[in-house]
Amino acid sequence: NKKITIKKICISAILASLCYVFTMFISIPLSSTGYINLSDFFIVFTTICIDPLCGLLVSIIGPSLADLTLGYYIYIPFTVLAKVLECIVVHLLFNKINNKSKYLLIFISSIVMASIYIMPDLIVLGFDQIIVALINFLFNTIQGIVGVILGLIIYKIFKKYDLINKIG
Repeated sequence: NKKITIKKICISAILASLCYVFTMFISIPLSSTGYINLSDFFIVFTTICIDPLCGLLVSIIGPSLADLTLGYYIYIPFTVLAKVLECIVVHLLFNKINNKSKYLLIFISSIVMASIYIMPDLIVLGFDQIIVALINFLFNTIQGIVGVILGLIIYKIFKKYDLINKIG
């Protein structure tokens, strides 16, 4: 259903709040730059189970507020860009492809998201620290992959019990 309803907006607000809380309290710092977290799960889940526009709301609000609260100010614009692109890629590769390859293609969103963080890592660490930035890229990619896996697992559970139509 393409229509944005009050119900979807409320669900998006709840999921954005949960995304923020999980990002804040279940995070692992990376060197002296960012941190690994579960925000990608909420983005993937919301985008494929609720609505891509709701996924955009979650992708902007939850992770960027966590960056603000945790003091990663320089990352906020990069987080917004990374998470919005991740949401768009998830939508295009999962919701627009009607064959089983979408379950593999959706993992491309992790690489897109992680690649955005290379630039702020280089700004924070210095351009001579490319190896550290690439290591962080690897961890950010793994974070994205874990988020996709968790999102797909919950999607399958919701689909099996016909919960997607009830919440969306």
